[in-house]
Amino acid sequence: MQRFNDSKVDPTEPEKSDDDICSSTEFDAATTINNVTYLFRGEYFFTIDSTGSIERKGRKISDEFPNIPSDLDAAVTTRDGITYFFKGDQYYQAGGRRGESAPRPIHSHFRNVPNDLDAAFVYSKDGLIYFVKDFDAATTIDNVTYLFRGKYYFTIDSNGKIERKGRKISDEFINIPSDLDAAVTTRDGITYFFKGDQYYQAGGRRGESAPRPIHSHFRNVPNDLDAAFVYSKDGLIYFVKDKKFFRFDNDNGVELSDDERYRAGFDFDPYNLKAAFSTRRNNFFLFPWYYYRVSEKGGVQDHHNIGEILKCSK
Repeated sequence: MQRFNDSKVDPTEPEKSDDDICSSTEFDAATTINNVTYLFRGEYFFTIDSTGSIERKGRKISDEFPNIPSDLDAAVTTRDGITYFFKGDQYYQAGGRRGESAPRPIHSHFRNVPNDLDAAFVYSKDGLIYFVKDFDAATTIDNVTYLFRGKYYFTIDSNGKIERKGRKISDEFINIPSDLDAAVTTRDGITYFFKGDQYYQAGGRRGESAPRPIHSHFRNVPNDLDAAFVYSKDGLIYFVKDKKFFRFDNDNGVELSDDERYRAGFDFDPYNLKAAFSTRRNNFFLFPWYYYRVSEKGGVQDHHNIGEILKCSK
């Protein structure tokens, strides 16, 4: 079976420091200011100029952008030269390359834009700012897929009809918190929601239980999950945490070895997995920007831009 996005680390290669651009291929945010691209990671930033010259040794964000914090969520520069930095529920405004404002709530200027963004950019096609925010959890209840983000959820019915305006989780799922880690619905109609070291049980669509420790029911299943789903191949619950798969069988969670994972049909790298859900014949794994579809027999059948599920371009 083909493996997608597998990354291998050479153990003989010396470890790179955080201010080395090659120490990681992951960045927190990026934006272009005056034809120079800025890549932000942790407390450092790196630049690529208009000729493609790369500044490989990072400089501290605080040295160049006063008042701008480290570990950003997103950054975007408008066509009139204003740069906005986002972190959590706050944004910071800079004119050119100088931090000029104290932090302000995102909603005070960017109405209906979520907190804890994944990315922001100005689209060259229309010059407007676009924001990207992943889903926290997903599950299918009575042939309707529920996508959870922050305190809201969105639905996709069995005909592909999308409810684009979110509804509050608390209005529909009593006792279920926002900012979930994972959600899964078993074949007998019980939905479990996970957050931190707690789980919540709902029968159908109504919250029925107070929070309980995950280990009290799901033995050997880790806290702070990345995703949970019922695999259409065998009907069992699977959990994902830090690139590891756990099969829940006979009231016990068992971590799958790499060979077991590939034999089960999960022939992709789960790094940065945000949510997962299953239909009768397919299993969908949502990542930033894209998703994988795994068939009921196992193995990745296709992977596409996540906008194809949500039809966001229409």
